Amino acid sequence: MSEELSPIFGKLFPLMFMMMGPIGVMPVFAGLTTAVDDQSRRRIAGQATLYAAAAVIIAVLLGASVLAAWGATPSSLMMASGILLMIAALRSMFSGGGSLPPADKTGKAEAIAIAPLAFPTIASPHAMGVLIIFVAYFPNFSGKAIVLAVALGVLVLDYIAMRNAERVMLIIGMTPLRVLGAVFGVLQVALALEMIVSGLVQSKLLGG
Repeated sequence: MSEELSPIFGKLFPLMFMMMGPIGVMPVFAGLTTAVDDQSRRRIAGQATLYAAAAVIIAVLLGASVLAAWGATPSSLMMASGILLMIAALRSMFSGGGSLPPADKTGKAEAIAIAPLAFPTIASPHAMGVLIIFVAYFPNFSGKAIVLAVALGVLVLDYIAMRNAERVMLIIGMTPLRVLGAVFGVLQVALALEMIVSGLVQSKLLGG
């Protein structure tokens, strides 16, 4: 990996892990699948991962081109992603994690693989925005390949976490995950502020 592209992995992986990683996905998945059997859980986890992967691939391959075609700039997307991240982080912090809809007991539990599991829990709007930002700044093939690999790697971790969510939740319970979620929430608020300020500076709306 060249020195020019190495910051992509060093910066993007922590961001993606924080925004769409197992810490946030696992308790949501466990809460949504309490009423379904193991086979259905496995199917839901696989489907949610595939749906999220499709969104990631589209964001990486087409996001920057659409952004340019609409006349938007990476700095404006950075501010928009920061605002969305700020809203999501504050909502999560002040709602105590929010309430989860129960899984459908009528045989249609797979519907939750799309919403709310894949969208917006895993493939959240702010996470997709960050992917597009990185692609916009590293538009060559190597840059896109690294961005895509990092995002898909996090999705693999999500799938593993979902497959083991019930076991993990029985062992450690919700409290440690809530503590980690609170820490991540504070970090996300700080990151959101940084993204908004960076976008303002790059757009020359704020002196830097």
